[in-house]
Amino acid sequence: MGLHREIDAYPLMLADLNPSWFIAAGSISSAFVGLVSLFIAWRVFINSRKALAPDVRVLVALDEYSTSFIKLLIQNVGKSVAYDVKFGLSKPIPERAFGFIEGTTDEERAASLDRLRNSINQMTTGPLYSGIPAFAPGDKREMLWGSFGGISSWLGDNHVDVIASYRDQRKKKYETKSVLEVKSFKDLVISDNNPLKKIHKAIEDLGGSLRIAGSDSKPVYVISETPRQRTLRLKQYVAQLGGNSAHNS
Repeated sequence: MGLHREIDAYPLMLADLNPSWFIAAGSISSAFVGLVSLFIAWRVFINSRKALAPDVRVLVALDEYSTSFIKLLIQNVGKSVAYDVKFGLSKPIPERAFGFIEGTTDEERAASLDRLRNSINQMTTGPLYSGIPAFAPGDKREMLWGSFGGISSWLGDNHVDVIASYRDQRKKKYETKSVLEVKSFKDLVISDNNPLKKIHKAIEDLGGSLRIAGSDSKPVYVISETPRQRTLRLKQYVAQLGGNSAHNS
């Protein structure tokens, strides 16, 4: 009997519940869902703003024409214009630091290092010191920095921190940190991709081929002419053929 009474009491308890409680619970649930949706929309908006923000970086790279030289590359890898770009360096850096450390003994190399370091000047001009008023997305500034021996005689195995500060069109301020170092470029394979040297090599190869082709009794002629000159020459040749045909008939 006690069990039946306890079971029969549940319909009475549900019936006694106030309907306003269900309304309040539904309102709370709707408010929670609305807050979650608002938070997601806010995060999407913030991420889209970050994706469209400017992003200024300073890189160290090998020169594409001669990998024995190292260059500094300043680039806006972001999606909008960076205004009033300024740079702060943790320590001075060299300017056009070319040279090599020579010698076979430690004393000779130390003396060569001192001479090389004393011959290199500190960088005091250029965009790293004068800044960039407006830096478009994808735009870059390139500076030939020097050779590994010259730069490493100044920096050694140390690095330089570069802080780029700038703003976007809405005057929101940004800061990005870059690191300059040349230690990782040591013992890299050095090649020369200078296009002028490649053209010079191709001309030398062509000259050798012509000398071989003209080594027999018949000379080899090379004609250099413009398209207009070539057209006139062909017309004269056709006219000459026509004259010879009429003369033979």
